[in-house]
Amino acid sequence: MDGIAYLDMAKVYLAHDWHSAINGYWSPLYSWLLALLMGVITAKPESELLLARALNFAIFLVAILAFGLCWKTLGERNRALSATMSSIAEIYPAGWTIFGYALFVMPAAWYIGALVPDMAVAAIVFASIALLLRLEDGKEHPVSAYVAFGAVLGIGYYAKVILFYFAVFLLVTMGLRQMRGGKLLRPVAAGATFLIIISPFVFFLSTTLGHFTIGESGKLNYAWLADIPKTKNWLTGSPDAAALPFYPGPLLHDNPMVFKLPVLSGITYAPRYDPSRYDFQNHPRFEPGPQLRRIISNARAFNEVVFSSEEALLLSLIILVLYSPREFFRRLAKDWFWILPIIAIVMMYVLVYLSWRYMLAFIPLLWGAALGSVTVPERLRTTVRPVMLAALIVFGLHTVPGLLHYLARKENGLRPEMGIAESLRSYGIRPGDLVATVGDGKDALWAHLAGVSVVAELWSADVPAFVGSSSEEREAILQMMSDAGAKAVIWRSALSCPGPWLSLPRQGGCIFLPSGDNIRSTQAIPQVSHDQHSR
Repeated sequence: MDGIAYLDMAKVYLAHDWHSAINGYWSPLYSWLLALLMGVITAKPESELLLARALNFAIFLVAILAFGLCWKTLGERNRALSATMSSIAEIYPAGWTIFGYALFVMPAAWYIGALVPDMAVAAIVFASIALLLRLEDGKEHPVSAYVAFGAVLGIGYYAKVILFYFAVFLLVTMGLRQMRGGKLLRPVAAGATFLIIISPFVFFLSTTLGHFTIGESGKLNYAWLADIPKTKNWLTGSPDAAALPFYPGPLLHDNPMVFKLPVLSGITYAPRYDPSRYDFQNHPRFEPGPQLRRIISNARAFNEVVFSSEEALLLSLIILVLYSPREFFRRLAKDWFWILPIIAIVMMYVLVYLSWRYMLAFIPLLWGAALGSVTVPERLRTTVRPVMLAALIVFGLHTVPGLLHYLARKENGLRPEMGIAESLRSYGIRPGDLVATVGDGKDALWAHLAGVSVVAELWSADVPAFVGSSSEEREAILQMMSDAGAKAVIWRSALSCPGPWLSLPRQGGCIFLPSGDNIRSTQAIPQVSHDQHSR
């Protein structure tokens, strides 16, 4: 759960623990916003998620405003470029507006509750494109407008490192366009502003990690996911294989695999919080075979997240393009300066890993570029409205029911997590203590809520091996976890807890409390399917 890292980061910023706060993997903007909210509103651990979701909703509203500004600016540009034929924004303004909001709001609504910065990234991308289109409308603009553009790009870097590259692409394309008019001062001002804004964090991050860097997430993700060397396939073939195959720490036990984790004060799960501090063995390298397989895998994902729910939009676009295909491509070419940077970012994701939430801004903008490039001859103006209405109806029927079901769900996944966190206090476990887990610790929200750190874990993929091992081997594993510093071992099991494990409230699982160096003999654990052990 990425949100645990951001919540941890917000807390260490509030505690002025700068060594732990400077993070080479997760960008800081979202955690700064969380820290600001937590600093103003002092909340109990169980209220943190409510505050975070309130922040997410506020960011969602800002993203909608930024999208509205961007979509309106794109429509104005389309109307201005349509000299001989009409654009969709001119023929059917209401349809253009509704189409745009449907493209962004419906997918974005799925992520309002996700504790990730992607909604903020979307807002910054929309604001950047809106400013760029206004600056490139053929009119004279003051240098201050370009400074504002550079400032927005700089804020984007703090939201997510990939927006550093997006900013560079936009600045380069702006410079190429302005170069022809001999007006390089303005893009230089934008670029200088961007560099000034990002420089302090780049300096402190590079100092902390001991080498120059703008962020390690791209390098590590490529090493983990793109080249896939043989040294990292020790968990492949399992349904619970690690989502990110970073090496979490020294191996205490081989089968089942038990790891001792590094620990940072105030951090729930240090290897996931900032793997750039610990994962020194994985280095990105290009290998054609694995890279091609990754591209094919991500291309399939791109098709699923884009075209599987937007077939009606694609069909409508094809119909509209057929009105005037030559003019469509001519218009599309005029917008190269902002379309190519978006395509470049999408391709960067395709090289490594692609998720729909990463595309929240980029896919609507690509649809906007395509729809905005459609021009319609005068004799065919009346056919635009029914084509767009049909597409909207089909798109709505396809996406709205699932979205409403998602938003109306009554599940409360926080109750078991909160139950574990509260019960740890009754067993004498206090904030700052170390615990171990049977099952992956990187998603242990209960540990964050309790303020404890995970020091050892047994992978979920190896829980069946733990269940099937002898009582002596289970005792040895629990002893290893205790020797690593764990004051308790938590097992998110669907089973009734065997002695000496104690049951946690709200179906939270089981807890084992080591007693000095003497670990009581474990009873036989009933054999069950692997799914019952996985979280």
